[in-house]
Amino acid sequence: MSNLSDALEAIGIKNGVGVELLGGVAGMFADVSGVLDLVTLLAKNDDVLNKLADIQTELRTAFSRLHEDDRATRIIDRENRLNDAYSLSDSVLGTLQADVAANLDWAARSDRIEKCIEAVDKLDFTAQFLTLFDDEIYYQDWWFGKGSWPAPSGALVFTDRYTLPAYMRAVLAFLMVIRAFDPDYREHYSSEMQKYADRLTSVHDLSAAGVKLMPIPDWLGATCQWSGGDGGTPFLVFLPQDTPFREQTPWLGAVPKGSPPSDADTSQPFGAVHSYSGASASGEFPRVPNLGQNVHPPPNPSVLYARLEPKIVVAAHGRRKALYALIGMSDLWDFINGLRTLLGQSGWGLDPGRWWSLREVAYLLDDAGHRQVANASETGGNPEPPDVGIADSRWWENYKLNGAVSARDVIGRLTDLSHLPPSPPKSVALSWRNALDRSLLNSPVSDPLAWW
Repeated sequence: MSNLSDALEAIGIKNGVGVELLGGVAGMFADVSGVLDLVTLLAKNDDVLNKLADIQTELRTAFSRLHEDDRATRIIDRENRLNDAYSLSDSVLGTLQADVAANLDWAARSDRIEKCIEAVDKLDFTAQFLTLFDDEIYYQDWWFGKGSWPAPSGALVFTDRYTLPAYMRAVLAFLMVIRAFDPDYREHYSSEMQKYADRLTSVHDLSAAGVKLMPIPDWLGATCQWSGGDGGTPFLVFLPQDTPFREQTPWLGAVPKGSPPSDADTSQPFGAVHSYSGASASGEFPRVPNLGQNVHPPPNPSVLYARLEPKIVVAAHGRRKALYALIGMSDLWDFINGLRTLLGQSGWGLDPGRWWSLREVAYLLDDAGHRQVANASETGGNPEPPDVGIADSRWWENYKLNGAVSARDVIGRLTDLSHLPPSPPKSVALSWRNALDRSLLNSPVSDPLAWW
């Protein structure tokens, strides 16, 4: 990965941390009998403000590497205008503790609440979540391509960087003030809370739709040799599994003709990229050993790939979930759930974008399931905002099996693919967590031949 991609990931992480700091806050207000801890909440507000400054520092660092300081200045000027919208809330929070102690009359309290509503309203429209495409930076390489859809010059594109934590910070200020000044705040301000919950839901669904799997190779790409054409442009040539030149197949490396593959430091990456920020989460598959020299007869490539594809899909989904959490979507999910609780609505429950379910694993191991996921990963790309639907945002809701399957069968298949010891007798319990941890490839594979 390049310095630029590292910078993009750092920006995404800091933005996600800004959201994380606010993730569980809305739920704190649901306990009407609880004491409003203004000191803690004001400190959290300051923490988010510091994290917003960190995002701008990382942006300047990334653009300086590109010698594009003017672009960085334009983006940061736009983000500073968001701070101006928040200044109304800042003025209220600055005196909140003293105002609560002074037991202000209703007119004075109402005036302070209205300032907080005005601050959120200045952030609560679609244009605040758009940025100029020409000013943005996206990681790209010859293998994956751009992490965004092609846009004409001057086009506006979606971004939740900086805007999302700033918006959540404004909603936090509003909740703090109405909770401090109005004991009947749920009844009096339900329409505002509903509007904010709806905005955050639309941002969640659009941003989550941008968490895309890196392309999953088909059987040809997974079992063929990359050649560099004497160090030139990489291209595919098919080498049978019993060819001496195949001791280690360098998937994504240009290998000068005549050089042994072991000289090439190459690997097969897998994982996910966030199209709207360039943040990524990836891992590496072990190199393909020369199975023809170690397995007799040499395995049929289609049979080899039948075991490889579900392993790729499961491991890639692990990175997809990690990235979803990294950019703050799981914490945004918690924040929205808190608002829904305040409104007396049922919550969304546990976040499938963050947590695994047996049903999801069963689908990814199913032949039709992992094939559908692999096919979708090849198109990748980033849908334009009008085309994004719930199916794009909450991918797990599409994972439906046609037939019944037992939990033991699912865990047994995962155990087999993860190369744990053979399935134990039925009287011995299988470990889903152990099999899943091994399947996600969070640690290097010590024996590539056994893994393949």
